[in-house]
Amino acid sequence: MVQVFTTDTHFAGRSANSYLNFLDYQKQNTVFSGMAAYSFAGVGMTRGGETSNVLGQLVSGNYFDLLELRPFLGRGFLPEEDTAPNGHPVAVLGYKFWKKLGGDRNIIGNTITLNGRAFTVVGVAPPGFTGVDIGVAPEVWMPLAMHGWIRPSGDEWFENRRALFLSLLGRVKPSVSISAAQVQMQTVAHQLEQAYPDVNKERSVILVPAEKAKSQGIGGPGNENATQDISLLLLVAAASILLIACANVANLLLARGTTRQREMAIRLALGAGRGRVIRQLLTESLLCQLHLSRFRSIHSRTSGW
Repeated sequence: MVQVFTTDTHFAGRSANSYLNFLDYQKQNTVFSGMAAYSFAGVGMTRGGETSNVLGQLVSGNYFDLLELRPFLGRGFLPEEDTAPNGHPVAVLGYKFWKKLGGDRNIIGNTITLNGRAFTVVGVAPPGFTGVDIGVAPEVWMPLAMHGWIRPSGDEWFENRRALFLSLLGRVKPSVSISAAQVQMQTVAHQLEQAYPDVNKERSVILVPAEKAKSQGIGGPGNENATQDISLLLLVAAASILLIACANVANLLLARGTTRQREMAIRLALGAGRGRVIRQLLTESLLCQLHLSRFRSIHSRTSGW
């Protein structure tokens, strides 16, 4: 599985793709067993008279099939549900979002209201599936063909080959290497550049393995190193906090030991052996650890860790 990005000599890094180019990529390539597209979209969900913002994703009809996902309930989208504009108002819910709505197993076939329109729920995504990007988790998926209801003012995006807003996935055929697939896709991109010089001039494509592309969820396309640097910075910050906490605990123990020197001297003067004093200190330490362990156990249960 790879992600397909647009490259443009006028911009650094990698960009999304246009809808019209996606359709041509689908038709003209012979290296993918399938290609899918998706784009994020904020929607308003009305329930019980109240409207809340929900993170949605418009996807091509083969999205779930290409990812080889088996829904927890119901099904994914059918190819024909992504053909007629605004002709099939159907939706697949994210597993956590379905739980948030009450976790009703009979929800399949019922409707939810998105942007003031009724959408029929046809499936619930499997547990743990939160899309293919890191850092963002769609709560509901809808066919790309429903963009008129989800993005009422976004028709021009789907009609303009210059508009880059779609993320693309491709499943490379088993007999084809990623490098060979990229060569052909760049050939297709070059043909589109010649066919549409006004909008595709100096544009090409690059393929990135999906697992590697996931690291771009936070940093963005072409910023894998920046994401790694941020992760390393957070790790160093966490380690520094831990070291400071350990130093504080050590200082507290030293201070406590200093204040108890007089007590230990009196116990020794009264005939207590060193072994007995050591056993007392060990017992106190064990009791502190026992209370701390009980607190951790209670905290884990109440916080759901």
